[in-house]
Amino acid sequence: TADVRSDLYSLGCTMFFMLAGRPPFADGSMVQKLLQHQQEPPPAIDAVRSDVPRSFAAILGRLMEKNPADRYQRPAELVADLLAFADTHGHVVMAQRSATATLEPSVPRRPAARLPWLVPLLGLTATIGGLWYQAAAARFRTATEPLAVPADARPVTVTPTVVRVGESRVTGGSSDATVTAAEFAAALQKSSDGDVVELAFDGVVDVPAFTLAGRRLTVRATPGRRPSLRFISLMDQDNGLAAACDIGTGRLAIEGVALRMAADVPAGRRPVLFSLGAGSLVCSDALLFMPTDPPGGAASESEAVPAFVVMQSAEPDGMAEDEPNASLSLVRTRACGDAVFLDATGLSGRISLAWSGGGMLSSRPLIAVDAAGGAVIEATLADAVFACRDGLVSLRDSPSNTGLPRLTVVATTCRFLLEDVPLVVQTGIAEPADYDAAFRWRDEGSRYEGSDVMRRVEGAAERIDSFFRDQSMAPRHASRVASWPEAPAWEAAWEAGSD
Repeated sequence: TADVRSDLYSLGCTMFFMLAGRPPFADGSMVQKLLQHQQEPPPAIDAVRSDVPRSFAAILGRLMEKNPADRYQRPAELVADLLAFADTHGHVVMAQRSATATLEPSVPRRPAARLPWLVPLLGLTATIGGLWYQAAAARFRTATEPLAVPADARPVTVTPTVVRVGESRVTGGSSDATVTAAEFAAALQKSSDGDVVELAFDGVVDVPAFTLAGRRLTVRATPGRRPSLRFISLMDQDNGLAAACDIGTGRLAIEGVALRMAADVPAGRRPVLFSLGAGSLVCSDALLFMPTDPPGGAASESEAVPAFVVMQSAEPDGMAEDEPNASLSLVRTRACGDAVFLDATGLSGRISLAWSGGGMLSSRPLIAVDAAGGAVIEATLADAVFACRDGLVSLRDSPSNTGLPRLTVVATTCRFLLEDVPLVVQTGIAEPADYDAAFRWRDEGSRYEGSDVMRRVEGAAERIDSFFRDQSMAPRHASRVASWPEAPAWEAAWEAGSD
C-alpha cells in the first residue's frame, strides 16, 4: 500500500534530522527503530529546537503523521505550505509559484495489522544489516569528501531594493505625520519587480489607486511602526469594477500595514480593494477596512456589493490543469467592513485561499461565487475568527454554465459566527447529488455558533438542509453566539500589535 505519502513521510524524517542533528527515532536496534516508525509519534521538532517557528513545526508534524490519510496527500500541498511559510517569514524563494494545495478526500484508514508484518520485517532487517556492514566504509569515504557543486547549480541570492517612505522624518522615536500621497506614489514609481516599499511612519496617509502591472511588490511597515494607507481614488476596470489596487498577474505582499477604502464610488461602479487575476496576494499582520455602510445604498443591488478581493477570469498560457489561477495567503490579518471577502463571480478557474490567525468581521460572506462555470475554491482556514452575519459561503450556478462551483475547506481550530443563516448555501438548477459531489468540508477542532444549519442546497428538486448535529465529523456547535466581535476592538488590537 506504499505510495507518494510514504515518500513524504521519509522527507519529513530527513527534515527532522537536518534540524535536530539526529533521526526522530535514534535509540534501539534496527527492528525497534522500524517498529517505532510504525507505532510511536515522533518528538515535536519545536520541543527539540525551540527556535523553530510553530507554523514550520506544524508542516513537519503533518509530514510525519502515522496515518497516511493525515499526511499531505500530494507534494503540491507541501510545496504550497512551504512557500506560504517563506512568504510569511521573509525568505526569498526563486521558484515558480503554484498555489495552495489541492485538498483531496482523505484516504480511508486501513485496519491495523502489525504482528504479521514482523516476519518479513525480520528478514528484511537481516538483509539490510548485511548490506549496511559491507557498505559502511564506502559511505564514510563519500560523506567525508568535499561536495563539488557545479557553478550553474549554485543558488543565486537576490537582494530586493528597499524604497523607504518617510524615513528621513523619523527622529527621536516619532515620525512626522505629513508624509504625502505624492511621496508614496513616487516610491511605487521608483520600485522595480521584486522590490520592497517600506513605510517608516505612523498614522494615516491618503494615497491614490495603483496597479502592479505584473510586478512582484512588497509594501511593509518599518519595525515598530503602524502605517495606514487610505485610498482616496479608484481606477475603473472591466465588469463595472472600481479598484483601489489592481494586482492582475503580479504578486503583492502587505506586511504590518492597514489598507482602508475611503474613496467616493462612481455611479454604477462596484468598489473593490483588490482586483486579482492570475496572481497572488499575501497579507501578514495586516488590517483591511472597507466602509461599514455601502456608499449610496448600492449594496442593495447584488452586482454592486463591495468586495475586498474580486477575481478576474485570467488564465495564463502554459498553466498546468491542476494549478490554481490565483492564490491568497493571509496570516494574522483582520478584514472588517460591509463587503464580501473573495468574489469569484464568472470565474471558471481555480483559486486557493489560506487564512491563519486574525479573521473577518462582516455582514457579507467570506466567499461568494455566482454563475461561474466550474470554479474551484480550495480554502485552508486555521486559528481564525469568521463573523459573517450573511453566512460564510454562497455558491450559485445557472443554466448558462456547464459546471458547478466546487468548494473544499479544511477548518482547524477556527470560530465561525452566524445569525439565522446556514454556514454554506449552494443554489441553482442541479440535482442534490451533484451539489454533494461539489462540496467538501473537513473540521479539526473548530467551533460553530449561531445557525443550526451547516449547509443548504436549493437545487432543481427541493431545498435540503444539513444540520451540524447530523455531521459525521461531530463539530462543536452552539445555537447561540457567545459574543460578536466589534471592528473598533479589532482595529485597536492591530494598532497595539496584539492578537
